[in-house]
Amino acid sequence: MQKHRFWQPSIKIIFAEELAAETEKYELLPWHSGERTLKELPPLLRHHLIACGYAGKESVVCCQIRWKNTFLKFRPKGEWKSTACLQVNFVPDPARLVLMRTCLWGLFSFAARDKYQTGKGNMLIRLLGRLTLSEDNGRKMDQAELVTILAETMILPVYALQPYTTWETVDKTTVKGTIRHGDVTASGLFHFNEQGLLCRFETEDRYYAVNGRYHAYRWTTEVTNYIRRGDLSFPSSYRAAWQLPGGAYDYFKGELSRLEFNSTILADSLYLRPVGQAENTGHEKPKQDTVDLVEHSQPDVTLGTAIQQATDTENGLDDQEQQRVAS
Repeated sequence: MQKHRFWQPSIKIIFAEELAAETEKYELLPWHSGERTLKELPPLLRHHLIACGYAGKESVVCCQIRWKNTFLKFRPKGEWKSTACLQVNFVPDPARLVLMRTCLWGLFSFAARDKYQTGKGNMLIRLLGRLTLSEDNGRKMDQAELVTILAETMILPVYALQPYTTWETVDKTTVKGTIRHGDVTASGLFHFNEQGLLCRFETEDRYYAVNGRYHAYRWTTEVTNYIRRGDLSFPSSYRAAWQLPGGAYDYFKGELSRLEFNSTILADSLYLRPVGQAENTGHEKPKQDTVDLVEHSQPDVTLGTAIQQATDTENGLDDQEQQRVAS
């Protein structure tokens, strides 16, 4: 029986296939050497990388970022919604893929895939994983997504060592960063705390979209609570906000629970489910009670296996839907 022609692949399948395409660009080695050394950076940024444990000759090919206690707010005066979030960043050729899922009214799965890949930005939002509510792309979205990668230098300092970023000192606590990729350029200001660590980023290159129109309001991110694991230090708390004419709109907050460097093991990522809603996949989501920023062994589910399992699940759901429609 043919599949229903309007039945689109789920957002999880889209995320997995895009991630596979990005991963295939690289032979993941233990470390990827950046083209810039520490001595080429402004003193403030150089101090930050040294304090966080980066020697200047080691940088990451990719990093899987796991979040916990993550919340989204969909409108300035709205309530915080608990959200499941998985993120993978790539460094040699800047890319960023994020999958988020939550529940609306405790009933409906609401998912978003946010990405910058091959020089293009895209935000896809779906209800129940398949019904597209909105999809944003275009020149301003490209710039907005690229500057988000620049901001995440606060999470992955290795971005500072890449040839597509440049840096200049503004004052004793501020450095301006610029990122150029293809014909897209974005910049922003990085602020440092009393300990000389990155604490805040601000830019007007990440546009605020309302009813299909883009506004150049100031966008800020803040990181706090640096903790040390092994030789590396990371901020464990992250917040993002738009500075609207009527006041600040805090829309994202979360804690980093795990950073997995140069790993293509997806484990439970394709089974990411809305907080508080069970999903009958036969796989149990690993428990994450505390901030854990060291690498851990994962269930033996590789990218190809995970995609195949998820595809099999999708096919089963499609068959059920076809039977329901036929009846």
